[in-house]
Amino acid sequence: MTVDYYSLLTKAVAGKDAAARDQIYQDAFGLIARSHITREAAASHRAALEDAVRRIEDEIAVEEAS
Repeated sequence: MTVDYYSLLTKAVAGKDAAARDQIYQDAFGLIARSHITREAAASHRAALEDAVRRIEDEIAVEEAS
């Protein structure tokens, strides 16, 4: 199953400060860790989640710098 972590997390972290965003990200990683999926699937989800977090935080950094 493909999950669009970027879209989901963008909505979830909108208007949140860094600490709140970090908690949301950690909760998402925890959900993957607790799921009953194969190691390969979990690794794929973690990579997709890490990519989404990186994109979101990069965009927030650009917005804050402006």
